[in-house]
Amino acid sequence: MTWLCLTFNNMKFGHISGLWQIIVCLFLLLITAWGSVSESLAATDLHFSKSAPYSWYMYGLIQELDSNYEKAYRSFETASELDPEAVPVFIELASVAIRLGRMDAAEKWTEQALIIETDNIYLKMMLARIYVAVN
Repeated sequence: MTWLCLTFNNMKFGHISGLWQIIVCLFLLLITAWGSVSESLAATDLHFSKSAPYSWYMYGLIQELDSNYEKAYRSFETASELDPEAVPVFIELASVAIRLGRMDAAEKWTEQALIIETDNIYLKMMLARIYVAVN
């Protein structure tokens, strides 16, 4: 869970204040302590607004932690549509695509992230691994 909060803190959503980051991390700790992540989300009846890409990103991370990769992929796709400059979303999309065996999609998302952050060595290594796996 600490990793999830640190990931959230390092994201480049400039319109999220530090207080909101703390609130989201505390919320994530609460729902994971409450039981299964999916059950917790269903019990609290959360509805994420399409106007908030970080909500979809966080929902995707929760689904990924709960091994719901298809739901995570769809959540990250929604976040990428709402914020096409959010590189962390593209990284997660590529990662989940690899888990789902969609190497062509993983390649697409990694290349899209590299367009935004051309000097990101992590993205270059990820793309190289995808190329090796495909060929």
